[in-house]
Amino acid sequence: MIHNLHFVQNTKYKNKIRALLAFTLFLCSWISSYAQVIITTQPAAQTVCAGSAATFSVVATGTVAGYQWFKNGVPVGGAVNSSYTTPATTSSNNGDVFYVEVQCLCGTDVNSNSVTLTVNSAPQITSGPILTQNRCEGDNLTLSVTATGNPAPSFQWKKGTTNVGANSSSLNLTNLTSADAGGYSVVATNSCGTDTYGTITVNVNLKPTISTQPTGATKCVGETFTTSVTASNAGSYQWLKEGNPISDGAAGNGSSISGATSNTLTISNLCATCNPGAYTVRVTGAGACGSQNVTSTNAVLVVNSVVQITSGPILTQNRCEGDNLTLSVTATGNPAPSFQWKKGTTNVGANSSSLNLTNLTSADAGGYSVVATNSCGTDTYGTITVNVNLKPTISTQPTGATKCVGETFTTSVTASNAGSYQWLKEGNPISDGAAGNGSSISGATSNTLTISNLCATCNPGAYTVRVTGAGACGSQNVTSTNAVLVVNELISVSTQPISQTVCEGSGVSFAVSASGTITGYQWYRNGVAIGSATNSNYSFAPVFANNGDKFKVEILGPCGNVTSSEVVLTVNPKPII
Repeated sequence: MIHNLHFVQNTKYKNKIRALLAFTLFLCSWISSYAQVIITTQPAAQTVCAGSAATFSVVATGTVAGYQWFKNGVPVGGAVNSSYTTPATTSSNNGDVFYVEVQCLCGTDVNSNSVTLTVNSAPQITSGPILTQNRCEGDNLTLSVTATGNPAPSFQWKKGTTNVGANSSSLNLTNLTSADAGGYSVVATNSCGTDTYGTITVNVNLKPTISTQPTGATKCVGETFTTSVTASNAGSYQWLKEGNPISDGAAGNGSSISGATSNTLTISNLCATCNPGAYTVRVTGAGACGSQNVTSTNAVLVVNSVVQITSGPILTQNRCEGDNLTLSVTATGNPAPSFQWKKGTTNVGANSSSLNLTNLTSADAGGYSVVATNSCGTDTYGTITVNVNLKPTISTQPTGATKCVGETFTTSVTASNAGSYQWLKEGNPISDGAAGNGSSISGATSNTLTISNLCATCNPGAYTVRVTGAGACGSQNVTSTNAVLVVNELISVSTQPISQTVCEGSGVSFAVSASGTITGYQWYRNGVAIGSATNSNYSFAPVFANNGDKFKVEILGPCGNVTSSEVVLTVNPKPII
């Protein structure tokens, strides 16, 4: 407006200016009612790259007296036209806000819309991976860069001149192989330019592999064992025994190891207790594969030792017929030895450290030996002399007898393989000497037993003889059958029959009492045996005709018969009326 005009401070023209001002005020008063300022085209937001200038413009109608551009609310010096071009921008101008004040000659000034200046920057890669990457086959590798730039840049990774990967600040290489080795770079791009990082050299070391496995062996004590492995991409070797690393040098009992960290292992002067086992070799990779290793299959070393029989049975074996005998030896050696028993020069038994001889007979007697054998040698034990004693046997049994008191009883047994005899009465051993009531025993421990002056109450019974074997059969015995001795007593009459006087028709009884071995009785009348009168008493009913009859009894026994006294029967007649 007019009051905003810059007046020339010169008094020479003061009156003229005053007159012009008065005319202008009048003219504006008339014009303002017809020509207000209107913005028909607003300024537009601008996007530029850093280092470029941005131009804003406005289109307005009406009585436009002038323009004043503002940045961030502050007038921009000299920016008084309908368009404004900034100086070369920097990233610090990003986000600056611009508008323009359109000044009206006679009316109200009008402000445009505010618009924003966007200042983009060219990409710049600020960090990235080291330029030499050493990796092992099978590893994963991520190559990453950090980049600035507005707008955010896109990325293109390259292997040599070939595009690889996706639009990402990182390139992921998984399960690396030798085909992944090479030079890699990345180009960051946005609308303001590009930036390149690289070349990044990727080296891929191969993992160790085994093409020929080590092999085991079976050796004898004192021999040498050598085994080796063929491997590719090997950085180092370490041999292990049962999973534990071994080293060169002494290995016990005079054995020694060399090549524990090479592809060939040698063990000299093998020891049966020190060196056997499962050997493997751990092959470690080279370079970036130094943490990678592969272990071979087992090479099993078996160290056999010479067989040695360390213990066995006593060399003289006395046994009884029917016994069982086990001959056993203990042997060391690796592998475990086999065994061959011999009787004389004839092979007997099975492959066992023991020979079982059962139910021995005289045919089993003889000299025995055993040979223990393994792949490293043999050892022999023997000769073991086996003596087989026969059990006692009875060929003639003792016999019993029936004797009388005072006589002598003799019985005997015929036996083979007898070591001793023992006579028994009713199962109880007897001994030589007095046997009661004047009887005596001899031969109680011989094959013939004699009992003199037999006693009826002392000596009768069932006699047997126990025949005990000799030597190794000393615990064996056989008992004879019973030889039954019966000792009969002489008959002695203790009560004689007595004479009787009876009446005719009355009963009469005669009786006798006797001791000793009695087999029966026989009564006699007048010297004639009475039929059926064979008991110790005889009874009948006499008649007068029996008057004066004489009676006696004969007592029967194995040691002789005895006749009682003869008695008279008197029979009185009945009275007659």
